[in-house]
Amino acid sequence: MSVAINHFISGLVNPYIIGLCVILLAWFLRFSGRKFWRIFALALFPLGFAWLWVWSTGVAYRAMESSLEAEYPPVEIESLPQADAIVVLGGGMAFCTNAWAHAEIIEGGDRAWMGAKLYNSGKAPVVICSGGGVEFSTVPFLEDLGVERDRIVLVDEAENTEQESRFIGDLVRERRGEWSLEAEGREPTILLITSAWHMRRAMLLFSRSGLKVVPVPVDHEFCARIMDEDAGKFGFYVPAAEYIYRNGYLFKEELAYFLYRYLKGYKPAAE
Repeated sequence: MSVAINHFISGLVNPYIIGLCVILLAWFLRFSGRKFWRIFALALFPLGFAWLWVWSTGVAYRAMESSLEAEYPPVEIESLPQADAIVVLGGGMAFCTNAWAHAEIIEGGDRAWMGAKLYNSGKAPVVICSGGGVEFSTVPFLEDLGVERDRIVLVDEAENTEQESRFIGDLVRERRGEWSLEAEGREPTILLITSAWHMRRAMLLFSRSGLKVVPVPVDHEFCARIMDEDAGKFGFYVPAAEYIYRNGYLFKEELAYFLYRYLKGYKPAAE
């Protein structure tokens, strides 16, 4: 039930839904019999439109994306330690079994690509894939990249990152001895792969998994999409459909981190 409620709230907590609610509230207040509320409505109208404008531009995207990714720059594979498992969080692959039997690579597809690269470099004996539908998306892609099917472990019952951290923590502690004879000689360790903008919250949640978690951030969108010179272009300040989508998930990412960190009291591993 709590997961369903989380999904419902997540759908409502969107900068564009908030902006539309402000405008609707202003619309209803303008018909109020009280002068104060009619004046208040006049202030809410521009506030709502300004809110929607800002969250639909590259300015907001650049500010949030850069701040989220700054803490987790790309890493060199050679610098990563040996681990018990490589964990590829879902979100970068799609599939359509009724039309095409193979995986479709979307923007975060380099999560799976990095998982295969680490496996082929001998960094861990297995690749754990999480997320719904990974059997038809991430798994065939990993196989095409040289990862044997019996070295791929699925965790497809988790519905959010918090559940993934719990399920994967239990799985690694229970089965690490099966995956490698060297496992008993070290602390349970995973190489965690996800998009750089999602890594801060993922690390916060996985800090409660009982594992040593080494971040392997990928999908650095800010570096690829927003260059410094874009700030001087007129289109950077004009609402665009691309930014409506991107700023929406970044807004929820910031909000979710705040809720886990300060309301639920989750603490990063360093603390």
